[in-house]
Amino acid sequence: MFRRPIPFPAVALLVVAMTDLVLTVLLLGAGYEEGNPLFRALLHRGPAWFIGGKAAMVAGPILILEAVRPKAPKSVLRAYWLCLAIYVGLLGAHLAAVAGVRL
Repeated sequence: MFRRPIPFPAVALLVVAMTDLVLTVLLLGAGYEEGNPLFRALLHRGPAWFIGGKAAMVAGPILILEAVRPKAPKSVLRAYWLCLAIYVGLLGAHLAAVAGVRL
């Protein structure tokens, strides 16, 4: 199936995305609202749309990067690290806002 191992930052990106999804569902259950207008609209269509949208927003770029990786492995690895850093930063900022921490 796969002839090359999936790079660590790609796996970490998936883990962060799943963590984001679980935390979002927990916060929605606690009475918070989805702040992203796109995902808010998907949430109003139903949980399957919401989860599918969250999955597609992570899986799509990873599939594209994996298609490009044989031709530009270093650039793809840098892109993975950049995406991971941005995602972790945004998730941290959102969690800080929920906790009432001003950045």
